[in-house]
Amino acid sequence: MSHAQDAKTISDEHHELQYVATKYSCTIDQVKQAKKDAGTNERQAVYAALEKILAN
Repeated sequence: MSHAQDAKTISDEHHELQYVATKYSCTIDQVKQAKKDAGTNERQAVYAALEKILAN
């Protein structure tokens, strides 16, 4: 994998984190925590984990 591909992946991931953070009016760190809690990048699982974090 080239550095350009790595950068694109990181950029896409950051864009996704920003999108979710904006959608849920939370921080990017909360979205990262939700991804960690979900144990997957599957969108619905991450959203469910994020909703639990925000409910507390």
